[in-house]
Amino acid sequence: MAMQENTTDGCANMKKKVFLGACSLVLFLLVAGYVFERWAVRSELETLKIKGKLIKVDGASMHIQCLGSGNPTVILESGLGSDMTSWDNIIDPVSKMTRVCRYDRSGYGLSEGNPSEATIENQSHRLKELLNAAGIKGPKILVGHSAGGLYARHFATLELGVVGMVLVDSSASLSKKDFEKFFTIPISSQIKGRLKLIASKFALIRVKNWFLSNPTDTQPKWYPEQSIFSSRYIEALFQDENIYLSVLSTPEPDLHNIPIVVISRGNDFMNNGSKKSEFDIAWDGWQKQLLNLSSHSSHVIAEESGHGIQDDQPELIVDAIKNILEGVSSRKIKNVNS
Repeated sequence: MAMQENTTDGCANMKKKVFLGACSLVLFLLVAGYVFERWAVRSELETLKIKGKLIKVDGASMHIQCLGSGNPTVILESGLGSDMTSWDNIIDPVSKMTRVCRYDRSGYGLSEGNPSEATIENQSHRLKELLNAAGIKGPKILVGHSAGGLYARHFATLELGVVGMVLVDSSASLSKKDFEKFFTIPISSQIKGRLKLIASKFALIRVKNWFLSNPTDTQPKWYPEQSIFSSRYIEALFQDENIYLSVLSTPEPDLHNIPIVVISRGNDFMNNGSKKSEFDIAWDGWQKQLLNLSSHSSHVIAEESGHGIQDDQPELIVDAIKNILEGVSSRKIKNVNS
């Protein structure tokens, strides 16, 4: 009987030791993962080159690069999940015509994350403060890719000097029906997204990619230089997506009938020769909807492009900016002569 009790006690103690050992191991791995992730993020930041300058906005550094001279100033707004490098093929040719600026939104590239609430109002405010701090005054032409086109239109409500806009395969404000059909995120996916954000803090997403990545996978050219598996990027994207979805079904702002050029992709999203999906076909319709934003709008189809027109046919964007600049100049001459 005593031997049976000793055996039972021994098994219980063994289970307790195994449990405590497992908990200690998990805790150690989490702490090690957290420390490693912070080191990895710092190391990645050191590899990114400062292309312009860092300016403090609301206590956080933001990265902006301006080239060229003259007015209006062209402001380049990147799409969802992208940093300023998505405009590599655009900034140099435009800088030969006028001043042009591109920047990293909070958390992307070299811009620090911002602790303020992720809203379109706060995001537009930060851009306005950034441009003021950088000394960018006077009239502006806004160029927005994808979600950046939606953001640019909301920024225009704060910036009275916007004299033109180029929407590069831009998102449109959707009807409730279209939003629910194409952009409603199931609760399970929302929970998965939050868990991914938490897991990234402990390097779990980074490690998972090391062992489970598919070497045949290719990411779009407009993706950023920074690792898309880093906690810093995942957190920035998480906030960016929340802002995007919050404004996607809101009414379009009043753009005061400024000249607008809508440039739409002619091929499927990734430009890989696939048949257009139901989403692609709906997107084509939303592009036509954007033409209603102004009676001074025009439509260009990028026949050889997917969603990344700035990579596939950058000359179309440069030409559109040039046309708006020429229109602004001609209106100035008319005003002087009248």
